[in-house]
Amino acid sequence: MGISAIAVPVNLVTRAESHITMSQHLSVREILDGAGHPIAASRTDGGDRETALIVCIPGGGYTGGYFEVGDSCFMASAYERGHAALAIDRPAYGESGPLTVETDWYPTQSRIIEQAIDDAWQKHGDGRPGIILVGHSFGATIALRIAGMDRRWPLLGVSIDGTSGLIVPSMTDLAGSLVDMPIHLPLALGPEAIRSMFYGPEGSYDESVFAAAASCIAPAPAIEIREWVSQWPLEVEKVAAGVTVPVQIRLSEHDSMQPVDAESLAVFSALFTASPRVDAGIYPNCGHNTDHHLGGRQLNQDRLAFAASCV
Repeated sequence: MGISAIAVPVNLVTRAESHITMSQHLSVREILDGAGHPIAASRTDGGDRETALIVCIPGGGYTGGYFEVGDSCFMASAYERGHAALAIDRPAYGESGPLTVETDWYPTQSRIIEQAIDDAWQKHGDGRPGIILVGHSFGATIALRIAGMDRRWPLLGVSIDGTSGLIVPSMTDLAGSLVDMPIHLPLALGPEAIRSMFYGPEGSYDESVFAAAASCIAPAPAIEIREWVSQWPLEVEKVAAGVTVPVQIRLSEHDSMQPVDAESLAVFSALFTASPRVDAGIYPNCGHNTDHHLGGRQLNQDRLAFAASCV
């Protein structure tokens, strides 16, 4: 296993100019079959059959529209580079079906989404070399679980951001405050909570991002937060060890959900013992929602360069 860019790369990401508006790329809505569970997705197709099909899995509190915020969003960038890409609504989010399990929230989501990806591959994968998974935050943990599953479709690599094996005490406290609440209670965050939890310091993003992202914000079920805090630190080593494809890891300097430094990134990267290649780095001057920051363009470029290297 090769690991690169472990030291905090101060110049890894430069502050790119960005004008945040709703994306103008061509996309269509469709419903995928997640083993009988309807999974809604936005799809765009740049037409180059030699590129990978990219499947984007969003984090907590967001629909798949997370990847469609702004003219320079990831879905638009993928389209411009010829890729077919899908941004899915996870179960219990957006236009996808509800999920009422009382335990194993993430394993269940992973199985449903893996089957939905299989459906997408049957519909849109003909002639393409394989699939790249892109996962953000909670969606990153799901992407890693799927990477370790038996699959009928060819997985080429996994690009994740916004997750590691560690959780900051404030998130543990948040999960503890939900213990007596109904497990499927939808938790909606107010504007100030969204800003403080998901975004970096002023100047690291365009203020208009909040209006642009409003339509993709969705309440997160209480079970999602509780199981992430209680289970992910216990499962991350096993999940990471099951990934046998190249992995790209990106964390953001001002992430409020996990500690971010060179040491913690190195420890997390080293868990991918079966991966042939691990490319890891830290974006300066970005918060948890890296896509929505000025550094988001560089994240898009890095993801697509990684996808090309896997093909």
